[in-house]
Amino acid sequence: MTYTIDKKVPLPHLNENGRTEKYPLSQMAVGDSFRFEWDAALRSTIRSSAFQKWKHTRRFVTKAVVEDGKRWFRIWRVK
Repeated sequence: MTYTIDKKVPLPHLNENGRTEKYPLSQMAVGDSFRFEWDAALRSTIRSSAFQKWKHTRRFVTKAVVEDGKRWFRIWRVK
């Protein structure tokens, strides 16, 4: 069997438990944001992840937005 060597493939960001992070919350600087599907359950999960882990050191805000003619949720890091 032969293997292809890939150059400059970034290592996935891991959390403190050594798991791959689902959401890029730890990599966000103040003013950064990302959008995600219009799904109330997903919004709740992402909000919970953001507010539970960083409730004393970082602040996040989620809002409903319309972009590209479609409804999304967006989360911003504000502190």
